[in-house]
Amino acid sequence: MQTICHRIALPKKGKNMRKTKKFTPDLIEKYHQLGRGTGTFGDYIPFHRVGRSDPSSKGVSHLTYWGNRYQELLSDGENDSLLFSLMLPNLIDIREQIPLSYESSFHELRDYSIHATNEYFPGSKDICNELGVKHPTANGNGRSIPWTMTTDILLTLSYPNGKLYMLAIS
Repeated sequence: MQTICHRIALPKKGKNMRKTKKFTPDLIEKYHQLGRGTGTFGDYIPFHRVGRSDPSSKGVSHLTYWGNRYQELLSDGENDSLLFSLMLPNLIDIREQIPLSYESSFHELRDYSIHATNEYFPGSKDICNELGVKHPTANGNGRSIPWTMTTDILLTLSYPNGKLYMLAIS
């Protein structure tokens, strides 16, 4: 796959930019309905995105073009991780801001291969229960739903024999 990198550093949000939008149950549900956090390669849509429609942050965001789409990076650390990852000769795909499943679900490799395992893996709810910690929630308008946790970057890589594996970077 040809690597083309264009870096666009977006400015820090100043006093003229919106700061009031918050993550609410309605917003989290809307992201799921829009298919955020789904797809592979050029069709992937990050769960959290760089742009004025998402809640603001205090950091610097980056858009880096690779794999027929812009990688939407929400920090300098994510950008550094992406640039390092682009040097890997066995890199197949990069997905950023990928949601972690709340419920038990199939492995992410099923999006790439019909030969991936058919077993279920624990979701974030199961892991929180096992560790005895409360799962985070999104609250608003008198409602509360489980927070959709994400990992910064998920790399799909290939062994020399062609078998795929994944590496999460947070």
